[in-house]
Amino acid sequence: MNYIFEKIVVKTPEEFYQRVEMGYYFINITIDKSKEKNLFKFFETKLDSVVAQHCLANCYYYGKGGVSKDYYKAFYWWNKAAQRNYAPAQYQLGICYTWARGVNKDDSAAFYWYLNAANQGFVFAQGSLGYCYYIGEGVKEDHKMAVYWFTKAAEQGYGYSQYQLAVCYKNGQGVAKNHKIAYEWYLKAAKKGNIEAQKKVEEYKRKGYFD
Repeated sequence: MNYIFEKIVVKTPEEFYQRVEMGYYFINITIDKSKEKNLFKFFETKLDSVVAQHCLANCYYYGKGGVSKDYYKAFYWWNKAAQRNYAPAQYQLGICYTWARGVNKDDSAAFYWYLNAANQGFVFAQGSLGYCYYIGEGVKEDHKMAVYWFTKAAEQGYGYSQYQLAVCYKNGQGVAKNHKIAYEWYLKAAKKGNIEAQKKVEEYKRKGYFD
């Protein structure tokens, strides 16, 4: 599933829903404050849709759309959508398990849901799965698998994973050490606004690498 990173402003709840359906990140969509309070009610009219269930969960998670923040209700609706194999909800369910939001912390369960979403090409889940393998959270530490998933996400333009992949190449973790490739990924991540990557790019330049 392709994901759209850019921020966007919409005019109606219908357009908001359509943008989520297209792959825009929920919190990157802005709607006029006078219309925002109608979001939740609009999503409630489409409960047969996994997209609407995902949107309801987001409303509860972030306290948007006219409802108060409630992690337990967010988990409930993400679980509904995740069980129907909706990748964005599976990823968010993994987040809930990782950070104990609306459910007890369970690294194995988080890994399970990240894997499900990652196998559908969901970029954020691929990045999270790579990190699980990198630090051994919910799964046995495996830097080669970390590199595999970081690469999947980095090639989709995910700055976080571009940075993590650069670290792997710099340190020779799960892949042969290669400062040139590390620099290239640091540079890409830096252009996405990753502060640590920007520091590494400057460090490489100070050392006279790859001018």
